[in-house]
Amino acid sequence: MLLNGNIHPRGKRRSVDLCNASCFGLHSLSPDKKFSSWGRHWISSWVGREPDPEKENIRKKLLIKGGSVGDSTVRYKLIRSLGYKLHPEEWIDDWKMVKRYEDLPQDELEQRKVQSGLIKKYLGISIENPNVLTCGQCALVCGPDIHESAKRLKLLREGGIVVSGKDGRTVVVKTFEEARKIREQYPFRISRSLMLSDSLQSAVLWIWNYFGIEPRSIIQNWVYQNKLKRALKDAEVIR
Repeated sequence: MLLNGNIHPRGKRRSVDLCNASCFGLHSLSPDKKFSSWGRHWISSWVGREPDPEKENIRKKLLIKGGSVGDSTVRYKLIRSLGYKLHPEEWIDDWKMVKRYEDLPQDELEQRKVQSGLIKKYLGISIENPNVLTCGQCALVCGPDIHESAKRLKLLREGGIVVSGKDGRTVVVKTFEEARKIREQYPFRISRSLMLSDSLQSAVLWIWNYFGIEPRSIIQNWVYQNKLKRALKDAEVIR
């Protein structure tokens, strides 16, 4: 990978769809049922086991689950809007008032209102739960050396399971049975109209952005590939 003119190694994934499952909060539970990310959903057929991308259609499972949660499209739009370009510095200046956790309201639902207001103001996206990046543990666990990374991984694995409790507030418990009981007590429910609206938005988004020819992206890819080739040649000369 070429980043700021420098070549960096990157890990090889078995299936990027497994990353998407966690990133979009569609499945948050570890295979051993001992810890989770802070996503609110589980894919029932994956509970207690690790899905095998060689034997099952992971993407199909994600599409089915994504169509049942009511906010998969707006979550994707927000992730895409935040990640695909460099935003103006004045936005960052305004965000400074909430850059620290201590600056946010103590109540979790009030925190979400502040975050959602900023998202609506700057990106024009309306979302009830702004915490869309429900994974990121790979970035959190990866430390400056192997010892720090091992320490962080241990903390993650012993951190418990995150579930949605009363009013959708986050609850952290230590055992799978506790998590299961809370989910049964406060089940996730949305209306059919919201599911239909999300599906229609998804269809429009994919047709608009991923079919046909988009010259800017093609040109940017050509420029990047040329820079990468030159960087690789320079690296060979240095070695």
